[in-house]
Amino acid sequence: MKKLLLILFMALLGLTGRSQNESEVPDTVNLGLFINSLYDMNLSSGEFTTTFWLWMTYDDDSLEIYDHLEFPDAKEAEMISKEVEKVEGKNWTSQNFKLLVNQNYDSNQFPFDVQTLKIRVEDNMYDTRRVYFKPDIAGSKLSPQINFDDWELLDFHLEPQVVKYETAYGDPSIVDGHSEYSAVDVIIKIKRKQPGLFWKYFSVVFIAFGFIFISLILPINNLDARVSLSIGGIFATVGNKYIVDSKLPESSGFSLSDQIHIYTFVAILVCLFISGTVYLLKNRNQEKLATLINRTVIILLPIIYILLIYRAV
Repeated sequence: MKKLLLILFMALLGLTGRSQNESEVPDTVNLGLFINSLYDMNLSSGEFTTTFWLWMTYDDDSLEIYDHLEFPDAKEAEMISKEVEKVEGKNWTSQNFKLLVNQNYDSNQFPFDVQTLKIRVEDNMYDTRRVYFKPDIAGSKLSPQINFDDWELLDFHLEPQVVKYETAYGDPSIVDGHSEYSAVDVIIKIKRKQPGLFWKYFSVVFIAFGFIFISLILPINNLDARVSLSIGGIFATVGNKYIVDSKLPESSGFSLSDQIHIYTFVAILVCLFISGTVYLLKNRNQEKLATLINRTVIILLPIIYILLIYRAV
């Protein structure tokens, strides 16, 4: 009798242990997206707009995860429609969203830039003890009707993430002071495909360089005309930089645009310095030396300028 009771007791402990372990296993939620549109990619304001369908399938009937989705990078999020059904024993939800997403654009190589757009979908109710997101890789796609205009699609994929927060949000069941939530990142990598934009945005700068190059060809004693052309180049370069910077986000980095404008400013200063130097040499009866210096700069300046621009691009 005692042996029978002992066996029953051990079996009960085993069942209890299994139920506790099973309760600690999070429900796997299959999550996928179909992106209908992606537009208004504004580099200066750092945002883009997208609409998409998001679906989930899971087993646990007690989960109401469809009402607790969060998009941490979104400035504005609107749920247009929602459907919740039971399909072949699985809970299936389908929701249509429109987001205005905050995006940190990389403008260092504009207009030859490559951008990585990211949309993060995160659970803000159930932590990883209860829910784990598994991306629906096969079903997630971009609509073929999306028009990227000046962009070429390089990559589209979903990545599972575990987002850690250094707080338990007051949850007494969490003893180590931090919490973890499952998330999925939607990654869209695009590349600008219009090389003509380079000439569109920087042709004025190259024309300004042409002005200062012409100033070097003028007679050495025509200082007024030389200085006037150089000053005209300064105004043209400043105006062009203002226009280009208005299209780009603020950045502490040294971008391609910054390099082109700075090289042009330096070339203008060199021309002004050379014009003044050779003018003084000529007035001091050192015309041969003045002519030699002027001709040397005429040859070297465009070569160095073109090499610097080519290296930057």
